[in-house]
Amino acid sequence: MLAEIVVPLKRPRTEAMQAEPGYLETVERIWSLITYAGVRQADPLLIRAAVSFGAGRLSVIRKVVLPSALPMIVAGLRLAAGTALLLLVAAEMIAVESGVGFLVLHAGNIMATTKLMVGIVVLSLLGVLSHWGLGRLERALIPWRAGT
Repeated sequence: MLAEIVVPLKRPRTEAMQAEPGYLETVERIWSLITYAGVRQADPLLIRAAVSFGAGRLSVIRKVVLPSALPMIVAGLRLAAGTALLLLVAAEMIAVESGVGFLVLHAGNIMATTKLMVGIVVLSLLGVLSHWGLGRLERALIPWRAGT
C-alpha cells in the first residue's frame, strides 16, 4: 500500500500541471503581489538617508530595501507554497489518475478507509514539512526578526 503512495510522489508532476495550467501562475501572482507590497513598505526616510550617505542604487536595494522587504517576501513564499499544495492536490483529484490527490479521492469513492487515511496523512506531512522548512528558511534569512 505504501508503494501506491510513494510511486506517484516520485513521478514528474507534468500530468498534474497540464491538468491545472493556471496554478503556477496563481502562486506566482500571490508571491509577486506580496513581494511588491513588501518593497513598497520600505521606509523612505531610510532610503533618503542611504542616498545622502552616498549609496548607489544597487547598494540601496541591497542594504535598505531588501532587508525591509524580506519578511514580506518570505511570508509570500509561505502563502504561495500552501496554495500550490492545495491547487496541485485539487488538480490531481480532478484530472489525473495518479498522485496523492487522486488516491484520496479514489479511496473515498470506493470506501477504502485505510488508503484514504494514508493519503491524508501524507498530505498533512507535506504541509507540515513545507511549513517547517520555510520557517527554518525564514530564520536563516531574517535573523534580526525576533519570535519567528
